[in-house]
Amino acid sequence: MNSGIPWAQADVELVADMWKAGNSASVIAGRVKRSRNAVLGLMNRDRDRFPKRGKGSATTPSTSPSTPAKRTSRLNSFNVPVLRKARAAALASPKPQPAPAPEPIAAPEPVAPVWAEGHERGARSDLSRFRLVDVEPKDFASLGRFECRFPLVCFEAASGPDMPCCGAGTDPLKSYCDAHLAVMAGRV
Repeated sequence: MNSGIPWAQADVELVADMWKAGNSASVIAGRVKRSRNAVLGLMNRDRDRFPKRGKGSATTPSTSPSTPAKRTSRLNSFNVPVLRKARAAALASPKPQPAPAPEPIAAPEPVAPVWAEGHERGARSDLSRFRLVDVEPKDFASLGRFECRFPLVCFEAASGPDMPCCGAGTDPLKSYCDAHLAVMAGRV
């Protein structure tokens, strides 16, 4: 934008006065019609006229006028930042003990389903033996949301809207009640 354009002495004086008055580099750049980086470059090249401001701006005076002040590194010999005293004291203080973990609550014992009479009889493919005692079967077409869709007929006869199903309540996103989930998983 304005690289290579030399600074007029009047502009340098104006920048120095505005800097000493506490204006930011962006505000100064707008006033002298230069970019912020051009103003910062001028300030970095002439640190005697533009001293640093803010935290850590105090510089250590040099021992002799001919030798510049030596910068001290903030890193130790292992290239690890040196901790400040307050932070080191905070790290050295004892840490609070965490609260004891609560004792785990044992999961309730699963209740074994009570099957209707004739659980033992019938062919292996006959699913009517897995009818629950306390649940009245429903036709497949009359089942609502969250009702078990486990068929209670033989595999070969399992089709159509009038097929009897369990009808017990289910958890959301499940098609079968817990008892029939166990049947399907082979645990019964």
